[in-house]
Amino acid sequence: MLPDTLYHDSVYIGVIHYDGALDSINVPLNDYKMLDTVSRYKDRRELFCFYRITDSLIPKKDFEKKLKVIKYDTLYGLWKKRVVFANEFKFNKLGVNYIDGYIDDNVFLEKDNGEVRWIQNRYRIIHKLFVIKK
Repeated sequence: MLPDTLYHDSVYIGVIHYDGALDSINVPLNDYKMLDTVSRYKDRRELFCFYRITDSLIPKKDFEKKLKVIKYDTLYGLWKKRVVFANEFKFNKLGVNYIDGYIDDNVFLEKDNGEVRWIQNRYRIIHKLFVIKK
């Protein structure tokens, strides 16, 4: 993803390689042209990474409760044999920083009767970094 030690106020390209439990389901990823109508979906997969840069982590026991009240940036997954999220990161605080967030992996499968089955997995991501002056 990123090195463990970074320079203050420098821009870095960070990449997350993601292998999820739903990778074996072969449906298009983040392809909104697959929408048939507003209320009816064809089989598809949506993958989002929500993250924030912070100097403190949310305790695991409070994480699910805090998801709705904390502002996160969003990345969308790209597919080429593996799912990849990429973005520019800039760290303004010296010392210990974290990239803290989660990945939502959603699969929508249309049944023969027209109903849609929704499968969702959520994965927590944490990456600890140390930011120093140039």
